[in-house]
Amino acid sequence: MKSLKDAMKWDEEVYGREYDLEIYNIVAVDSFNMGAMENKGLNIFNSAYVLADEDTATDANFMGIQSVIANEYFHNWTGNRITCRDWFELTLKEGLTVFRDQCFSADLNSKEVQRIEDVNALRERQFVEDASPTAHPIQPDSYIAINNFYTATVYEKGAEVIRMIYTILGEKKYRAAMDLYFETFDAQAVRTDDFLWAMSKAGGVDLEQFKLWYHQSGTPKLHVDENFQEGSYTLTLTQKVPNAVDGSEQKPYYFPLKMALLDESGEEILQKTLIVSKERETFAFKTQKKPVLSINRDFSAPIIIEQSSNDYAFLMKHDINSYVRYESAQSFGLCSIEKVMQGEAVDEEFVKAFVYILECELDLSYKALLMELPSVSAIMQRQNEIDFEVICDAKEKLQKHLALVFKDKLLEIYTQNHDPFSKELYANNIGKRAIKNSSLKLLSALGSDQIISLANEQYNNSITMTDRIVALDILENISAESSAIAMEHFYKRYKNNTLVMNKYFSILAASRRDGTLERVIALQNDDAYNELVPNLVRSLIGVFARNYKHFHAKDAGGYKFVADKIIDIDKINPQMASGLAGAFKIYEKLNAKNKTAMKKELERVISTHSLSKNVYEIVSKIIKL
Repeated sequence: MKSLKDAMKWDEEVYGREYDLEIYNIVAVDSFNMGAMENKGLNIFNSAYVLADEDTATDANFMGIQSVIANEYFHNWTGNRITCRDWFELTLKEGLTVFRDQCFSADLNSKEVQRIEDVNALRERQFVEDASPTAHPIQPDSYIAINNFYTATVYEKGAEVIRMIYTILGEKKYRAAMDLYFETFDAQAVRTDDFLWAMSKAGGVDLEQFKLWYHQSGTPKLHVDENFQEGSYTLTLTQKVPNAVDGSEQKPYYFPLKMALLDESGEEILQKTLIVSKERETFAFKTQKKPVLSINRDFSAPIIIEQSSNDYAFLMKHDINSYVRYESAQSFGLCSIEKVMQGEAVDEEFVKAFVYILECELDLSYKALLMELPSVSAIMQRQNEIDFEVICDAKEKLQKHLALVFKDKLLEIYTQNHDPFSKELYANNIGKRAIKNSSLKLLSALGSDQIISLANEQYNNSITMTDRIVALDILENISAESSAIAMEHFYKRYKNNTLVMNKYFSILAASRRDGTLERVIALQNDDAYNELVPNLVRSLIGVFARNYKHFHAKDAGGYKFVADKIIDIDKINPQMASGLAGAFKIYEKLNAKNKTAMKKELERVISTHSLSKNVYEIVSKIIKL
């Protein structure tokens, strides 16, 4: 109810939109494939996005609920009163409404944290999709099963496209353009071109080239070259636009690029939003000393930046733009992990730069994000050929090194912020839980008795689900004995609560310990598991399919297991089965051994009698039938 009231108030103030009915009905159900559905006057929610209290839901659950409830409410205007003419226009309502709910969450919580988490979600899911045989534009021109286009591309990349329009127009012109859109098309079923007409007319800009974002697929790269001489700094930008899935060439994009130049002390010499529209172009700036470049601030465009040189350590220490500071820490971490993958020692320059993060005075939730090492997904996206064993080993080596070097400091941060009896959802309380849990997770690489003891104590004494889940996850990965005891206690306490059991199955399915596949197979017979409930399938089978260490194990057991589940579940829930098939999207980039094993299982799936068109569409694209 609080989330709904906050959403109503926000939409009135920011967009001038009031609710138009006398009643707002909701229904929550466990067995629902989607997160929610915005039926006019009767929103349907997956129970995971409505039901929560401090004992059963984490801080992230509460934030997710706030976002989803707002999203479905915002659809009243951007989806219901103005709706799509046909399914090919799906991003018209989904991309726009996701952008609206991202802005709502940013206004109510931490703008810095919200933006980083939105970008991380895009990169973890959508960038992988863009680099796969299932890549498609945000406005696809064909489909076999429309359910397969409720994708990260249509939703999250669609939201980034709207954000670029917002950046190009600016706040006032964007609001005027939205007012024109609402006034002109209320009670109509419209096209993306109608929306872009309103943006162009009220914004006074030509968006003809910008439309390519709706019709081209893949993630563009922007190569950055810098040159400084005699008081002039030049920035040469070269777009590298990938070919479409069918091999056809695609054109250069039009997008805003926020940037700044910093002096040697970190002060901003200038900040500017460039408009990039050509395959190659140069921008010149007058400055007496060679500046440090801060580029793609706030992630102003959904692109991959390639730089000939970098100043990651400097930006980690000095940049006031929260996104670039975070991105610099991640990029430096990625470079360091890649060196370890190549057999080199841990980069001590990165270790020195990590001190800046530990000692800086920042919002605690934001600082917790800065402390996180790059995900396995982020690492794999930079590899031409993927070997997950090498990636996982290198990341674990860097994490253990940091834990050893900064053990005392991390324990100090943990102790200062650990309050087992705090359950309030205020920003400061959430931040304290985030920073202390980031510290404990980093320390868990040591696997020592001291860390096992801290995790056990946190599980047994804390009153929030946030703290208990982190402790359980740590124990599961470093101590079989302690995990068994804590997991049994957790199971007995919550076995009749399906939403909490989703967390239980997820922790076990994501485990890095040996024998995870065998335990996942056995858990299918657990009394708390039901293959007819989509959330439970996502928590056990779906999470295992994202367990890079065990799903991609060289013995191919993970591939066979998930392929078997796709075939079985397709008979009762084709939409869920096609979602699981998405785990095979990285087929093309795998090393030879894994690729051969994965192809064998995909061919077995595609040859199954009476396979749904949902699964057929995904698998046939992956193996290019």
